[in-house]
Parts: sequence; structure tokens; C-alpha cells
Amino acid sequence: MDDDKRATEASDEEVAEELGYSDCDWSRLPRGSAERHDAIMEMELDALEALDLASLDDLGKWAAAQCFDDFGQTDRFHELSLALVRTKKKHPALDYSEICLELFNDYLLDEQWDDAVFLLPDIERLLDDDETARARYGALVNVLRGRTDDGLAVFQELAEEYEDDALALLTLADDLLRCERVTEALSLLDKAEEIASIENDRELLDEIAESRAFARGEGKYAVP
Repeated sequence: MDDDKRATEASDEEVAEELGYSDCDWSRLPRGSAERHDAIMEMELDALEALDLASLDDLGKWAAAQCFDDFGQTDRFHELSLALVRTKKKHPALDYSEICLELFNDYLLDEQWDDAVFLLPDIERLLDDDETARARYGALVNVLRGRTDDGLAVFQELAEEYEDDALALLTLADDLLRCERVTEALSLLDKAEEIASIENDRELLDEIAESRAFARGEGKYAVP
């Protein structure tokens, strides 16, 4: 393997670890796509604002969205991210589900509850391998916005439906921790730990321990 190829593969791996990017061989992207992305990531605000965003592919738009966010232009970040979430033609270098969830989390942080609810159908579509996604995230919005009884009722229904699934219970517990429902979360973590112990799932037990540590005030999530 030559040095250029090694550098390209290392770069691909680093990018894939960043938010919104898929595990993709950038050397196979459409001509100019990666170069435009990298150039945009280095731009100052005045250059960003002068961009013809409509002429960019999705990879370029995601670069611009992140840069606008870095410059404190939250509305521009939201606008571009929502356009990406709703795009028809997917770019192979992007993970649209991650972009969607990042936008959702931003809405929660900004207490834009209606916008977060508006995004739920997109979450369901993009996270089609998670059959609880729409219900979970909808419940999360309700608890955070003060519709506590409605949200907790959904969490309880899901916990009963997936009472034998340790990973599902852990996921629900993490959601409850995000909205500071520690007692309910710990109850689910106890159940998840019991199941994972029976199944001898060491990796899952470690994740449960991390969530339990957060519940004790030893960790931190993006959304309180």
C-alpha cells in the first residue's frame, strides 16, 4: 500500500468518527466533493455567507452547516440541517440519522419543543431499525416540556413491552436520565442489569454501569 492510500484511509477513518459522517471511502466520492467540503471547513464567516449553498452537494452543505454553528449562527445550522434531513438524494459520505438527531438535540437544548415534535416523523424514517424511536423521542420531548404524565406513561408502556430486552431497557433508562427522572431510570437499569447478567453480556453490563454512574452524578449527557 502506498503512502497516499494509507493517508486517505486514515483520513476516512477519522472523518467517520465525527458527527454526521458515514464510514465511506472518500477517494470514491464524486469528483470535487471532498475537496469542496474541506475548503468550506476552513472558511471564515464572510466567505461562508457568500457561498451559493444551492450549488453545493450535501457533503458541502453539511460542512457549511457545521461552520455556521461554530460561528454561532444557530438558525443557519438548523436551516441547513433540516434541508439535509429532508433531502431526496443521499450522499454516501453522510449519516443522515446522526444529522437528524443532532438537530433534534439542538431543538431540545433551545427548548424549541414544536420544532422537535415536527422532526419526529423524520426520526422514525431515518432510524427505521429502531422501532421505538418515534415513541421514545416523543416521550422525551413531553417530559422536558412539562407534559410529564404523558411522557412517563409512554416510557412505562415501552418498558413493559420490552421488559425482557436489556438493551431496550438501558436505552429507555438513558432517555429518562436525560430528563432527570433518576428514580425511574434506576429501576430500569436494575432490570436491564439482571437480564444482562443472566445472558453474561459483559459489554452491555459495562454500558449499564456507565449509565448508573451518570445517575449518581458522575457523568454528563449532551441534554440535561
